[in-house]
Amino acid sequence: MFNLVKEFLEAVIVALVVFFIMDASVQNFKIEGSSMFPTFQPGEYVVVNKLAYFDLDTYKLSTLIPFWGLAPKKNRSRFPEKEGPMVGDIVVFTKESDLSGKSFVKRIIGVPGDQISIIDGITYLNGDVLRESYLVSVNAYQNQEYNPLNSEEFFVMGDNRIASSDSRHWGPIGIDSVIGKVFADYALPFKIGFLEETE
Repeated sequence: MFNLVKEFLEAVIVALVVFFIMDASVQNFKIEGSSMFPTFQPGEYVVVNKLAYFDLDTYKLSTLIPFWGLAPKKNRSRFPEKEGPMVGDIVVFTKESDLSGKSFVKRIIGVPGDQISIIDGITYLNGDVLRESYLVSVNAYQNQEYNPLNSEEFFVMGDNRIASSDSRHWGPIGIDSVIGKVFADYALPFKIGFLEETE
């Protein structure tokens, strides 16, 4: 009887560990609205890698692990994408100005140091035309030049430029607001009510 209880508790502990690891690393979202059409359809689901841009402070970690001496200057590394968000990545994030806590899904168009401008609806990245094969249409009357992005800013836009509210309207986002990177999408023939919706 004791062995049976012990095995049951071990199974529960393993299941809880697996659950917490999965919860910390991936999350599903349901697409609401058409701002990312045609890449994502309204009602479609996306899987987000929450560890894609995770900053690991290896120096602080080394102070907790015996016999691991690490110089303070080598104090941070990104796991697993060491360069952080890149142009073209699709990310889910929150906005500080949005008190509802709603999440958003957009494509990264500019990273720290980049200059974004839009001329006749065509996006320019650092003076060069940004090739965007995923676009269906643009607002040919839109002309705007934006300030260069600082070290913590990312410029995001929806693929459906005519129907998207994004960095063109409310400015760039910070890395701290990014929940993760979209790495898969799927559709279901039925609804799942407990998944968080993202616009």
